[in-house]
Amino acid sequence: MQVSNNVEKPLMLSIKKIAQILDISSRTVVRMNKDGKIRLYRMGGKLFAFYDELLEDIKNISEPVNLVPEKKVN
Repeated sequence: MQVSNNVEKPLMLSIKKIAQILDISSRTVVRMNKDGKIRLYRMGGKLFAFYDELLEDIKNISEPVNLVPEKKVN
């Protein structure tokens, strides 16, 4: 998730916005919180995540993937 310098980043994101950005369901966002993968906060009966914390959480749970198969040496 890259933000250009001329676009202001939001302080907090709703579950709906998080789900939209990550291309997952809102239910999965809540499940990730219950699993301790992302931090959410309740305000006025709604759940939100702080933008900077969400980026940190995503970096912590992401795993590098090698899509190029390794060549076997005989």
